[in-house]
Amino acid sequence: MINNYKIVVAYDGSSFAGWQKQGNTENTVQGKLENTLTRMAGYPVDVNGAGRTDAGVHASGQVANFKLDRFLRQDSSLFEKVLIHSEEDYILNYLNKFLPERIAVLSVEKVDNRFHSQLNAKSKIYTYRIWTSPVHPVFDRDYVFNWGQSINVEAMKAVADKYIGTHDFLEMSSLKHNKKSTERTIYSIDFVETPNELQITFHGDGFLYNMIRIMVAKMFSETCEFNLKMAPPQGLILKEVLY
Repeated sequence: MINNYKIVVAYDGSSFAGWQKQGNTENTVQGKLENTLTRMAGYPVDVNGAGRTDAGVHASGQVANFKLDRFLRQDSSLFEKVLIHSEEDYILNYLNKFLPERIAVLSVEKVDNRFHSQLNAKSKIYTYRIWTSPVHPVFDRDYVFNWGQSINVEAMKAVADKYIGTHDFLEMSSLKHNKKSTERTIYSIDFVETPNELQITFHGDGFLYNMIRIMVAKMFSETCEFNLKMAPPQGLILKEVLY
């Protein structure tokens, strides 16, 4: 019997070449998940992700799914001290045992076989973090854009307002010859200031390749007199995928 499993994944993208496998590139989050699941199942397992984050981009709520047509507990002896009630428990423990420490599987859920993490996604939420303190972010340097000075937040909000709604965002993508529709809907762009940083949260029905990083760069270019084509990847995190 074929079962379809939905997982929620968190990862530190600092040392990975993005989410998606590319040719022989094994140092991807997708590649690590597939290799671990293949080891568990004893046959090749394909993993579908809700979003294809770039190299250096992080996630706290990435969603993926995969199918198993039989279940092999080859390493069950490794979990004698773990209380396992279901196949989902076993998969969760197995993945977190053998995946790199920069990847964590937060949950495993058996879902309808028609569920597809990317095709069924209704919207996504991303947050971009900008460090505004002149003191270097020693412990957060891999997770923020280190701007190191104050920002005119009200001016940035005025630029962001132009992006809210349904628009053709082709100019906000690195893919200039996309055969598919480049129309997207941005529901909200919210700004939260703390003493050391500015967090910008984007909620939309989908985002084009590099779209958020280019939008942040536009905000800088139009308000900070700083010519930035694309904001650095380490400030971006995929927070949640909604269905």
